[in-house]
Amino acid sequence: MLKKFAELGAHVCNEKETKVLERTVIDPQTGFMQPLAVGQKAVDIARFAGLSVKPNTKLLIAPIQGVGREHPLSVEKLSRCSQSIERSRWARRSGCAWM
Repeated sequence: MLKKFAELGAHVCNEKETKVLERTVIDPQTGFMQPLAVGQKAVDIARFAGLSVKPNTKLLIAPIQGVGREHPLSVEKLSRCSQSIERSRWARRSGCAWM
């Protein structure tokens, strides 16, 4: 699925990029979005973070390992920055069944 997103203009972050994006988009003190990222285009957020993406990038996708305070990118973001989590990993941790 991530491959398809990439074909449609998303940039799928590697682990290092995800950590940089996390520090740029989420305020580590409050756990909330940094104002500079709210409502911005994906290429602008990438530029703020110092990431190199294609000029036509529409979405930044950061793979994460879970949800909650220890995973800052799992919070709601009001921008073109999203997260992905492997469905089976999340289902095992949460006890949730997928249909």
